[in-house]
Amino acid sequence: MKFVLFLFFLFFCSCFIASTNEEQQLIENYKTSKSTSKRIYHLEQLNNFYSTHDLKKWDEGIEQLKLELKKTTTLEIKNRIHFLLAEHELKHRNIGFYKQHLNYLKNANFNLDFETNHRYNLLQIENYILQRNYELAKSKAFKDLKLVENLRKNRFTSETYALLIRIYANQNKKDSTFICVNKCINYAKRSDLKQTLLEALNKNAFAFAFFENYEGAVNKQLQLLHLAEEDKNLYYQALAFREIANYSLLVGNYDVAFIYLKSSINLSVRLKDERSLACCKLLSARINFETKNYNQSIEEIKKAERFFKFFSDQSNLGKCAHLSALIFSQKKQFIQALNYFQKALKYFENSGDFLLTLEVNKDLGALYLQRNDLKLAEFYLNKTLHGIENQQVNEIKYLSTYKLLSTLYIRKNQAKKALEFELRYSEILEQNSTLKASAAVERMTEQNLREKRERVILYQKEAIKQQQQEQMIFNLKRDRQLYIIIIFAVLVIFGFIFNMLRSRQLELKQKQREMELSQSLLRSQMNPHFIFNAMSVIQSYIYSNEPEKSSQFLVNFSRLMRLILENSPKEFIDMELEAEILEKYLQAQKMRFENRFNYSLEIDDALISSNAMVPPMITQPFVENAIEHGQLHTLVDGKISIKFTAFNGMMKIEIADNGVGRKGAKKTKKAKSHKSMAINITKERIDIINLKFSTKGSVEIEDFDKEKETGTIVTILLPLHNENI
Repeated sequence: MKFVLFLFFLFFCSCFIASTNEEQQLIENYKTSKSTSKRIYHLEQLNNFYSTHDLKKWDEGIEQLKLELKKTTTLEIKNRIHFLLAEHELKHRNIGFYKQHLNYLKNANFNLDFETNHRYNLLQIENYILQRNYELAKSKAFKDLKLVENLRKNRFTSETYALLIRIYANQNKKDSTFICVNKCINYAKRSDLKQTLLEALNKNAFAFAFFENYEGAVNKQLQLLHLAEEDKNLYYQALAFREIANYSLLVGNYDVAFIYLKSSINLSVRLKDERSLACCKLLSARINFETKNYNQSIEEIKKAERFFKFFSDQSNLGKCAHLSALIFSQKKQFIQALNYFQKALKYFENSGDFLLTLEVNKDLGALYLQRNDLKLAEFYLNKTLHGIENQQVNEIKYLSTYKLLSTLYIRKNQAKKALEFELRYSEILEQNSTLKASAAVERMTEQNLREKRERVILYQKEAIKQQQQEQMIFNLKRDRQLYIIIIFAVLVIFGFIFNMLRSRQLELKQKQREMELSQSLLRSQMNPHFIFNAMSVIQSYIYSNEPEKSSQFLVNFSRLMRLILENSPKEFIDMELEAEILEKYLQAQKMRFENRFNYSLEIDDALISSNAMVPPMITQPFVENAIEHGQLHTLVDGKISIKFTAFNGMMKIEIADNGVGRKGAKKTKKAKSHKSMAINITKERIDIINLKFSTKGSVEIEDFDKEKETGTIVTILLPLHNENI
């Protein structure tokens, strides 16, 4: 049975190995690479695989690239590694390291193939966006579009339009943003890679959210979620769940936010995506902040910060510091809040997140206004206002700045300025339908989430059904192979078991024969000894010229001998027969010693009624020892008693005498000259019975009177063997 299970285990292991064939092939290609350039190429392919399957191994692969960078001296290979590291650091928002690698490439002779040229253009466009040089970013993007559109590379075209979405959004150009959204999605649909469409939908959701249309953003993320589930892409599933949680938070639907956030966490754990888990912790901290669970929020921030610090993610570290500052502001801890605001500003300046810098300046102004430090409040609020005006950012996101400035100038008794900012605040509020109907948006979003959730459940049911059908087809194919393996395994196992049982049976037969021969041998050792003693009795009667006693003894002895000869070869005899043998033997001995001792024989009725069996003459050696060495014939009232009883599922035999005892027997000349074989013989017989029947039979000998050390009691335990067994 164990062998069969082992074969099944090997089979399923082979199925698992087959499912990871692509990964193993990539690893094998990498390990067997003969040149450094080939090794870097195969490591890049392996990292691309891990970027959507196991992000922890992806990070490990990047660390391997860094080791390769230290070892290589070839300029071309160094350029390639710097290029790959720049892409990785940008995706993880490690802006400082990203710029280091990009600057190295700018100063190097970098030979580019078509695809690498496009990817390098994307890195440069990202750098211009971080510098807020949107015109140069657009110029570079349009040049890249000409390159990829002429070659009809739909995937690359979609990637470039995705960057144009961010550029136009940051410039607050809504119409241009959504024109690029449509083009990004259209090209993605014609792409050869499903991941391109997933990313395009994510950028579409970003555009809706940027312009405060959270209902549209959630709708696009749900579309993204459905496609990611079809494609079994855990990375984008986790991203969609997290973004839906984020949009739900922004409209105040905290319960829904927690539900989607939990789903994102579960998928991130499966994907081993530590960065996604850290982002989930930060989002959880924001939800706890909005629900006034400040202590829980601080704990979540600390957990997120550990990861962001490890990867030097300046942008997310800034968000952690900003949220910590807001928490301490709510807790009226001014010094701690101020320290965290300053940290946030430093992080955002390093990461190039200009819009988040404006948010921090606005909140700093609110903090100083709260403390009635009007000078510093005016400084930070005006700094925010200048950033809004100079960069032409979306005023909707910073609407509260105008309200704060109005409050500030009221306190400074500058009514004209206060009225000016109050009017500006009202004007923007009237123009923006999303803010004016924020409560309606919240209700619509919540309803939309419920409907979409139901669709997700319905889709999951259909997906499960389809998966079951696919599994059935796979099982049929697998079962054919499995049946062949099982038939072969069964034949092998059957042959193995047959040979094993056959050899074991022969071994058991041989053991049984040996045990039977041993028992016959032991009985043959015992019987001559008994006969010798019996013949001595007859001889004594002849010498004493007592023919009647001699005749009576011979009749009794002949019957005893017949019983011994008939039953000695047997392994077990019934209790009544054993009792008759003992009775005849004791009568013979009593006649020999002229009735100078008495005996009693008791057998439990239960043993007789259950047809209990006993090894023949198992008690005879001890009865003989009691008479001979116990010197019962020398005592005034010598007595020997034999009892057969059932005890704890065993047969208990007790042979007791009131003779001189073991100590007294040693002093006699007869004891010194004769070594009784009773104990050794009986113990060997019992050992053989124990081996055959797997029992725990035993022999114990002790003094009958422990104080005087006289008499002997022998206790024998045997298996309770019945005739019908």
